[in-house]
Amino acid sequence: GAILRAVQDRPSQVMQFIVRTAQDFSLAESGSRAEPLQWLDSILEEQGADDLQFLEAISSALPSSSAVLRPYALSIMQRILDLTFKLIDPENVKAVVGLEGLCFLEFIYHRLSIAQSEMGGRGAAVASARSAVNLSRGLVDHDRGTFLNTLLGALSSLGSMQREAGKFEAAWKSAQEASKIFLELLERDGEGFLLDAAPIVDNLAALHDAAGQSQ
Repeated sequence: GAILRAVQDRPSQVMQFIVRTAQDFSLAESGSRAEPLQWLDSILEEQGADDLQFLEAISSALPSSSAVLRPYALSIMQRILDLTFKLIDPENVKAVVGLEGLCFLEFIYHRLSIAQSEMGGRGAAVASARSAVNLSRGLVDHDRGTFLNTLLGALSSLGSMQREAGKFEAAWKSAQEASKIFLELLERDGEGFLLDAAPIVDNLAALHDAAGQSQ
């Protein structure tokens, strides 16, 4: 009723309100309320079936740190991907969607892999992270200088997913390739890159440690 009408008028603002309300009241230790999650269910059923822009607005509003909202994050990311491939030919992505579309798909696969991992789908998370890497390679082929950093992040994420799935040899290979790219970018961009890449540095160190322990 009123919630759906409000979402249609101001999707981004209303979704942010619903997500905050769900976090505040659906997780409360006392006096928790089910209504915010029921609103979210209704919105996804009524409004989110075939509206890519609307699904993106919901996805952006969902925090990855909220355990109660993780199933919604996974469902929405999968819906976005499915709807995207309804609109384009997955075998001819670059020709159909261009560079901007490749960037979007890489981002979606990256987010999907995180959502899958958080829900315990280790194998699915590895597959999605690998898709993000493959798309990043296509971006690098187009413009190495601009997108090499994207490939570095994708490889680092893939290595993490492989490690969590117990695929230590594959994780080591991803870390090795990522390390070479890291050194190339460090030589090119200097200390400024090192500051920006601090989380990736930490992740690569963890991947190398895990590889050493598995041998």
